[in-house]
Amino acid sequence: MIKKRLRLIFMFGLALLLVSALLPLSIAAAAEKAANNDVMRPLIFVHGFMGSGMQFESQAMRFASNGYPADLIDAFEYDTIDLAYGSEDLDKVLTALDDKIDAVLVETGADKLYIAAHSMGTMVMHNYLSTPARAARVAKYVNIDGQTGEALPGGVPTLAIWAGTGEPGRTIVGATNVTIPDQTHVQVCTSSETFVEMYKFLVEKEPATDQVLPEAGGKAELAGRTVYFPQNTGVQDATLEIWEVDGATGFR
Repeated sequence: MIKKRLRLIFMFGLALLLVSALLPLSIAAAAEKAANNDVMRPLIFVHGFMGSGMQFESQAMRFASNGYPADLIDAFEYDTIDLAYGSEDLDKVLTALDDKIDAVLVETGADKLYIAAHSMGTMVMHNYLSTPARAARVAKYVNIDGQTGEALPGGVPTLAIWAGTGEPGRTIVGATNVTIPDQTHVQVCTSSETFVEMYKFLVEKEPATDQVLPEAGGKAELAGRTVYFPQNTGVQDATLEIWEVDGATGFR
């Protein structure tokens, strides 16, 4: 009876010792997970004139290749033609962006998000962030070859990326300003060099790769929508045909 009782005490003590040893690891793992979730917020891309969300597809795949959840990356589509020539009201675009951000925050459960904008999209964002309540929803902002500024837009931490072939000396005061040498206005939106700068700014560490890696399992999932370009409005009552093509020639 005494031996049995001693054995039980020993086993209980051993279990307590194991729990004590594992507890710091569990706390550390939870803290690391929370930290990762804090930096991997939803990311929305706002395109420029005559652009679309498709311009961010290669960057989205680079983020995913570095472990950034693909379902946290989205794009805001709007009609740049009407906005540029005055038939589209900027306030209407900003309200639509509000709706997009509302939907993303609700879907992901995040309290704030990141926004990257290119060209005309930076004009949209500078106007958006000029409203304090709107700026409060944006944790970090990436300004790609567009608006300059004498201060951070809405006070939001900003990375400003500039095309090396553009006008020299452009800057946003207070931002992290980076010029990508020998790149053009559109190229700087999609290049691997720009991705590296964005990743370092948003995730606060170097990416493991600047390449688009193959999907695990050898299969890729296709998703998207059919739109009228450049209005970026959805097509109704239409049929989309997808053809298999020869990888060597491009022929169907």
